[in-house]
Amino acid sequence: MAIYTDFFLATDEELRRAFPGWGEPLAVPREEMRRNPFTGAARAYPSWIDPARPPSEDAPPPDLGALPRVEMKSVDTLVLAQLLVSVRGEAFDAALDALCRPPLVAPASMEGALELCRLPDRLVALLASEGEARATVAAKWEACLLADFASIPNEHTRAFEVQRWTGACIEILQNLAPLTRERGARSLYLLTTV
Repeated sequence: MAIYTDFFLATDEELRRAFPGWGEPLAVPREEMRRNPFTGAARAYPSWIDPARPPSEDAPPPDLGALPRVEMKSVDTLVLAQLLVSVRGEAFDAALDALCRPPLVAPASMEGALELCRLPDRLVALLASEGEARATVAAKWEACLLADFASIPNEHTRAFEVQRWTGACIEILQNLAPLTRERGARSLYLLTTV
């Protein structure tokens, strides 16, 4: 399954224009029972959708065309959480929680296929690192990712992930540096499409 990601800059107003019909999230997610499509088992999932003010079901797809952005593949919230773990020493769950509260919530028809998050300033600072600091950040991030891959039981999958991510972290930081430099008063967001 491919994961496509768009990193983009937006003010609050620009964000709402780019995501028409999306709703405001709850302050704390509520649990919602859903069936796993593969096993059929019921499971509690967090939902940020406010049932009293749900997003519009006829919302058009997001339009990022007018916003500064960088398109990538496979750089999702899990990979970004590993950056906070490896360089800042944060616990993985805390790092992931910092990324998971959406600034806006997708209509139920898009939920699960699109994930939007605002990147915290401490993460943006790491993505904006330059020179030797960038090389150090990339090396620590890559080492953390590669160490995680050691636990993958299938040797072909493990080898694929190691090959794919070796050298990728420095490239990701280099690709995102121009976006972090032009940030100004805008926030940096990540839209993940599965």
